[in-house]
Amino acid sequence: MLNRFSIRQRLFALLVVLCALLALLGWYGLSAIRGSNGALERVYVDHVVPLRQLKQIADAYAQQNASASEELAATAGELGGQAAQLQELMTFFRLAESSQRGPARRPAPQAGATTARARRRRRLPPNPSATTSNVSGSW
Repeated sequence: MLNRFSIRQRLFALLVVLCALLALLGWYGLSAIRGSNGALERVYVDHVVPLRQLKQIADAYAQQNASASEELAATAGELGGQAAQLQELMTFFRLAESSQRGPARRPAPQAGATTARARRRRRLPPNPSATTSNVSGSW
């Protein structure tokens, strides 16, 4: 069947078939590249962009933590200074008090005496001797 055609016509037909095959493969390759490009774009939009936003959030969080720790350190230093001043004032008053009166002591409770707080805690009735009524009206 191909014997009817000359070599020139056969080579030309082979060239046309090869060009058509090459065009078909090129079209298939380009469509595959478009599909890959679409898939990569979806991955980029779905994963890389949120990662950028997450990094911005993490940076803002780190900056907020740093400023909070600096503020806390400054407050702690200030409170330390105020505590030292308070200690100085307390030693001054303790020295002044001890030089005038001697050491301050609490009076010992009397035997059998119960305070109102102890009565409430034990749920005792009120002590009638502790309450004095001013019947005479001497103000």
